[in-house]
Amino acid sequence: MDYLSGYVSSRELSISRTPAGHYDASTHRRAFTFSCSRWRKDTQNKHGGKWAFQFKDQRGVLIDDLWLHVMLAAIGETLESDKDKEIMGVVVNVRKAFYRIGLWTKTTGGGKGTLKEAALMESGKNFKEVLKLGDKEVVEFSGYTESAHAGQSRAKAKHVV
Repeated sequence: MDYLSGYVSSRELSISRTPAGHYDASTHRRAFTFSCSRWRKDTQNKHGGKWAFQFKDQRGVLIDDLWLHVMLAAIGETLESDKDKEIMGVVVNVRKAFYRIGLWTKTTGGGKGTLKEAALMESGKNFKEVLKLGDKEVVEFSGYTESAHAGQSRAKAKHVV
């Protein structure tokens, strides 16, 4: 993937013109790879999932900086190794009571102890590092299929880091 040319924003360039902290409540913004159309509608992602962290208290959260750093980490391909190609995009959700930032993946990591699972866990650790979270804060991973069956976007976490 060629850095900036590999990612497209769901809102064209508005993603960089309007800081995430100024979005209306119930807003989300996405940036995803060119090889991926709309996240949930793309068949290559039906077995994928999402790493997510929810900032429950918005006070003191520099969401604009965090969103920028997550986007740049995805574009710069620092969230995974060159061979993995698991990261499909990033999302920020702005709600009245919280912020949530997510990292979309192509798969849920395969089986226990596989190379794909190790790559997934490494991307989760890198995501947590970009968000500058402490040891006691947990980033959760849930699969898209599990979320759909749970009837909500917040299914029980399959992995945590």
